[in-house]
Amino acid sequence: MSRNKLKELRPLIPSISEVDKITPSEHFQNTCLRPILKFQNSLLVAIFQQYNSKHRASFLNGTNDFKLTYVKNAVQKDRDFKNQLLGCIIGQFTLDEFEIFAADEKENKKRLVAMLIQRLQSQVV
Repeated sequence: MSRNKLKELRPLIPSISEVDKITPSEHFQNTCLRPILKFQNSLLVAIFQQYNSKHRASFLNGTNDFKLTYVKNAVQKDRDFKNQLLGCIIGQFTLDEFEIFAADEKENKKRLVAMLIQRLQSQVV
């Protein structure tokens, strides 16, 4: 089975428009990363909830600012947790997409981590 069939599973995001003046990283973000994040959303939230239940029971009683900071710190500073989330996304790449990701891995990871944080913060706070 071809990994290209993975693209068929991804949701369309109507707010994404093709703009001529975007960088290759922005194009990759809009055509690959955002659809995968949307497709994997329920799994990412479930993974965070499981992580949270193991690490911090006071999360539910915290203020919104505490929760936002907690999510950001969990994704940025807990290497195992971050790698688990990244694996859920990278595992949905086609081989061509992985080559694009790997060609500028530092920039693409930075974008992906920022989007993961934003998505989790909007879902769990």
